[in-house]
Amino acid sequence: MVDHNTVEKINKLEHEYLKTNNAHIIDKIEALFQELTYQIWDTKANIQFIENPNGLYDFKESDEYKNKFGSKNAFSKYHLVVPLLLYLFINHNKEQSALETSLSFMSVSKDFLKHGDFAKTKTGAQRFVTNTRFASQILRDFGFLRSDKDHFYKYWSLSPFGILLAGQLYFDLRDSYSLNFFNQLSWQSSNVESRKIILEFLDRILSRKSIEPILKEIMEEEVIVEHLNLTRQKFIQFVNIIRGVLNEGYKPNNQNTQQLISYINSINSDKELSSFADSIILKKEININIADAYRILGLD
Repeated sequence: MVDHNTVEKINKLEHEYLKTNNAHIIDKIEALFQELTYQIWDTKANIQFIENPNGLYDFKESDEYKNKFGSKNAFSKYHLVVPLLLYLFINHNKEQSALETSLSFMSVSKDFLKHGDFAKTKTGAQRFVTNTRFASQILRDFGFLRSDKDHFYKYWSLSPFGILLAGQLYFDLRDSYSLNFFNQLSWQSSNVESRKIILEFLDRILSRKSIEPILKEIMEEEVIVEHLNLTRQKFIQFVNIIRGVLNEGYKPNNQNTQQLISYINSINSDKELSSFADSIILKKEININIADAYRILGLD
């Protein structure tokens, strides 16, 4: 049987938290949520309730809740690609599991999230966490996330190429041109627009006389000196491959995508490049509030 006192305690703590923003109250609420879950399970066991995955439970508030907590009232995986790229750049070398990273990313983004982001999907995870995982896969598919044997799905760490793209984004986000650029984008077609963003900034990198300026802004000097030539040659080759894929979409049966997959596999087996990725230390003065990224991207 569900104890109405448990519900009353949760409601009381909710009001208290909204007034005080005391983090300890969240722990109490979470414990009560778990208690309530067990009470619901107990009720189901008592009445021998068997869930019907196709069942339709009709009550007057149904449509209202579906709209409030549905996927349309949440950030899609495409919306999260660039913010996640920036988050991983800001938190480079922070050793966390993929789940811990997604939860930390959600925590710093919470002020901008919608009700649908907090809803649980069929996987049992909150939608924002699930969509963040999908966004990470997009980054991995395009070679911006390391997918060598030590990082494949276990940890989310930007590849050297991902760091260069994120570094270009990071510094350009703060100038007026970028503000106008992002605000002009329509996020109604977010898959297309996320590709536009990446293409725009890859082109900016290639349009520089060299990639040294962006390297010097984001990396420690000794790392640049040791690996600069290796990075320059392979990054330019990488950009030329990836632009074709971005223009036509990631389609595993297409020649451009197959070439990209083959190139990423060669990167993952390149011990010299892997050593370079391990040695990258970003400059300590890099600091940006993820909230600013959301505002600039028009996602707040």
